Amino acid sequence: MSSTSTADRRPDWSLFGRELRQRRESSEITRAVKVAGLDTTALDDAMNGGPVGPAVRDRLESAWRSALARPGNAELLAGYLYVRARHTWELSIEHVAAIGRTIDAATATWRRVGADLPQIDRLLALTALLKECMAVENAQQCSCAVDVQQTSALIARECRLLLDRPPPAPQGGDGGFADFVDDCLNVQYLLYSGFADIAGAMLAALRAPHGDPATRELLAQTIKDAREREDDPALRDEIGRGELRAYRYGLGAMLEYLSDDSIPRVECTEARFIYVYPFTFDGTPARRPGEIALRLWGDGRGTAPLARQRPLYAKVSELTDIWYWGHADHPSYGGITVALPPLSVTTTAGETIEDYQVTLHLNDLGNHYVRVVGPLGPLTPQQINQGLRRGSRYVGEEAVHSPDGPRWSRLRGYADEVVTTLAGLVGDSAVGDVDVDGHTHLEIRAALVRAPDGDRPATPDDLCRAIGPLLFTPVQSLASSLEEWLRHPMPEDRPDPLTGCAYADSLGARTDNTTTFYLPGVPNWAWLEFQDVVELAASVPALFRHWRHQVEARLEHVRAEIERHGTALERHRTPGEQPLEELRLSLGKFMTEVRIQRGKLHSGDLMESAVHRRLLDNLFTGADVRRMETELDAHIAELDALYGMLTSYLRSLQERATRRYQRFVELVLAGMALFSFAEFLGLINDLFFSGKKVQTHGITEIVLFLTLAGAVLGGIVFARRRT
Repeated sequence: MSSTSTADRRPDWSLFGRELRQRRESSEITRAVKVAGLDTTALDDAMNGGPVGPAVRDRLESAWRSALARPGNAELLAGYLYVRARHTWELSIEHVAAIGRTIDAATATWRRVGADLPQIDRLLALTALLKECMAVENAQQCSCAVDVQQTSALIARECRLLLDRPPPAPQGGDGGFADFVDDCLNVQYLLYSGFADIAGAMLAALRAPHGDPATRELLAQTIKDAREREDDPALRDEIGRGELRAYRYGLGAMLEYLSDDSIPRVECTEARFIYVYPFTFDGTPARRPGEIALRLWGDGRGTAPLARQRPLYAKVSELTDIWYWGHADHPSYGGITVALPPLSVTTTAGETIEDYQVTLHLNDLGNHYVRVVGPLGPLTPQQINQGLRRGSRYVGEEAVHSPDGPRWSRLRGYADEVVTTLAGLVGDSAVGDVDVDGHTHLEIRAALVRAPDGDRPATPDDLCRAIGPLLFTPVQSLASSLEEWLRHPMPEDRPDPLTGCAYADSLGARTDNTTTFYLPGVPNWAWLEFQDVVELAASVPALFRHWRHQVEARLEHVRAEIERHGTALERHRTPGEQPLEELRLSLGKFMTEVRIQRGKLHSGDLMESAVHRRLLDNLFTGADVRRMETELDAHIAELDALYGMLTSYLRSLQERATRRYQRFVELVLAGMALFSFAEFLGLINDLFFSGKKVQTHGITEIVLFLTLAGAVLGGIVFARRRT
């Protein structure tokens, strides 16, 4: 009976492997760990994002030592670490850092224990390689074929070495754990050798002359090899085969692209990216952040840091000719500009892009934003893809650094720190999400079509055929393969915001998070005007989110106040009118301010030029501003209804107070009349029937009567003031 029970508790490694391959789940091995009584709390806490300090490392070491006390448990704990890491990574890319810290701590504490179990060493070596696997995914999000190829090849090489040098089978063991390790190694070898081959072929395609036959042959052969690899029995039920298939489809799209002779080879010879990260402040007047910035850094010697850097200076924003200057001291649009130290970006391939100029724009309308301007120069389609992703929430980690030393992993992380630091200096909470509201403006000032018979200027149609999906499709998700934009169809409906606003050889595209303008033969001063319009349109969604946030907060507050006063009435208490009247007035003031601010966005006086006004309206259409206004109007309608309810409620309270006052006056007057009549009868009696001398007595009565009447009238006036 005892031996049967022990056999039943033996880990089923084939079941664990099958669950990992088919679903990337960890439920079966988790159950086995619980049955075995293993302590995984330190590992789970670290995997869930908890800090990994000395105390956690001590707990991990203790878990290893406890597992070694019983045969098979150390293998189970090592398997749990690997499976749990794979499962957590499958859920979200946001877990990558926590997974890496956990793997480092677990493998380091295993080495500290010093047990001689080679199969566990192999599995932990494979587990450590997961950090390189995650680096491949990161390079994929950065559209960096160089890093994908090199890191994938390294993983495949290490897996092959571990497979080729298996340790001797343990005596008395069932071999289930060793088979599990071998299967995991083999799967990773097949997948990452395939990724390396496909990335290498993609690199060749990106570097080769357009239409090169040898490159097409290489791509076709690599696609054939990848398909055969997918059919390998070891990958038959492996869910990771879908990732290899996605890579193959991406390479197939590149082969179709290179094989289509009607697609011109376009190079943007003069282009750059402008990244805009909008934000607002919740309870601070729109002009106040600019006033604070001018006070802190206006003289160029301020020391208060922003994102661990000292701003260079702050000054009144310099405006172009497009804005309405009806009032010299108060133009229709303006604010304060804060200059920050420049940034550099080092890609995952080790290439450094210098001279990203950074400014912080604090505008009078409240549509503040961080602006990062890249260098002007030539851009290939791959570099355009990288640049568009770099400004979005879907880019992988790169090295963003400033001359003063601070580093960030993404431009949006830098912008978020600038906004957070500024919010602390302003003393208010920022409203805005750089992940959601971040916008990339691609300026293409000149482009050429490279052809065997000579170069020529690119037309809008050339750009549409060569890189149309890049320009007209938003950066909308994590990339599943390299140069994934080639798999996107060209949208049939692609309105051009430059229609009626630019020359015939121009092209404009506006998506959810990108704007592209191709304006050949346009001088720099005209580009500055277009930049103003694009950046205003890009910052407006954050402004509408700010207004909606404020409306929702006031809705909640007003409902609570009405409910509180209604409860007081039900309890026969008289609530004070003054707080409600102040609430009603503030509500009316707020709704008026929102309508005025919204009105400025659509005002004909915002811009001097009707052409730029039309362009802004076109960009508003692309930004879906009408939908935002409809949503805001629905919330304001609710607020308006509550404003009307408050007004009616206050009127009812006033009518009730008036009725109380009238009843009080009527009672007082009735009392006075009765008192006066009684006194009058007494006076008549004293004068004509008592025979007494009443001169002095009558005067005394009259004085007392007048005094009492004055007191009563004073009470009435006091009651009136109170009601």
